[in-house]
Amino acid sequence: MSGGTLTPIEALTELLESGSTPALRTGLIDRFGDVIQLFEAKGWLKRAPTPSHTTCLLCNRGHEAELGFDAQAKVGRYCCVEAGGWGEVSMMELESRVLNLHLVLKHIRAALHPISFSIEERLPGLLWRLGESSCGGGRWTAMFARHVYNDRLARCLAHLPHVSSVPGLVLTCSGAVAELGAIAGFRFAALSTVLNFDVDGHLSANAGALGVALGRPQARKPPPGRPTPRDEIFDIVCALGEAEAALGNGALLPIIRARLSPHAPPLK
Repeated sequence: MSGGTLTPIEALTELLESGSTPALRTGLIDRFGDVIQLFEAKGWLKRAPTPSHTTCLLCNRGHEAELGFDAQAKVGRYCCVEAGGWGEVSMMELESRVLNLHLVLKHIRAALHPISFSIEERLPGLLWRLGESSCGGGRWTAMFARHVYNDRLARCLAHLPHVSSVPGLVLTCSGAVAELGAIAGFRFAALSTVLNFDVDGHLSANAGALGVALGRPQARKPPPGRPTPRDEIFDIVCALGEAEAALGNGALLPIIRARLSPHAPPLK
């Protein structure tokens, strides 16, 4: 995809996959567009050390050249022996950013509320336990993984005891997770399918998508044009006469039962 065509959640997952590798800010904006400014404002991208080398633009070889810095002129200078001259690059073009991985994981964890336990790195740089959640139905262990096709990750999951009852769900940066199947009870889901990113920059969980990822049965929708039982009961109560409305609960229940349509479940 070209710059600006990724959704914010797709941009975030791509940055998560790259981990803690610094990148030039200009390159990030070319790739992801204005969402980089939002990520910076949220603290998800932080300033990285200025690179000590740059790509030479004086010759056709594109080699790496060591930089010297002129703080007053706000430029970095490098020498190209092949071209026999000096090149310059502005300090603004040398600004680098790196993902604040732990802070992003805290926001992902918060989106899966209610959740217990703290973030725990189970496999350095690859696998984190986010905690236990009930979002999407039931209770399950939430994990986050980078580079999901890494053999070490598969071995770790196979020997990882569940913190809560199965299933566990591994949230990944990869969209192609169907072929992974399940490892020791853990299912896989792409972050971009189970999390939403609103215009204000808040992450939230898609409970329906999480339920599907967890294999939870989905509630059946009422037939088109037919009110839900709750709506139907509400309409019946609103239509009660003044004398009926003054009755106690014990007298009201038979009236409501008698007026419910045949498709409604039994009223307890």
